[in-house]
Amino acid sequence: MDIRVTGWRNDSYFNSMPEMQSYGNGWQSILKCSTCSQHWLVDHFDKVQSLFAVKIDSPTNVSKDHLLRKHISALLKKYNGYSTNNCQFAGCNELALKGKAFCPKCLITKQGVYE
Repeated sequence: MDIRVTGWRNDSYFNSMPEMQSYGNGWQSILKCSTCSQHWLVDHFDKVQSLFAVKIDSPTNVSKDHLLRKHISALLKKYNGYSTNNCQFAGCNELALKGKAFCPKCLITKQGVYE
């Protein structure tokens, strides 16, 4: 599993991991699993949003493009792909997600929606 989205403050998998470093202006943390040594970039726990976590290869080389592709992949999976409608964000000509008005890239980069 490359991406994990769960309810807030209830994922014992991440609660048990020590924080290695802060990332993304303090809104995310890089965690390391003490069992398998896998690194994760994890959104800070929040009571109004779900936790979003992405596997990363290295804590010193986090690529924003790589993370964006993984987030887009997660949204496509969650909403069962693209609709036949265009994204409603001004200037965007991409297809919107099924059941949404926007494409996954605009949801993430312009609206901060990851789920």
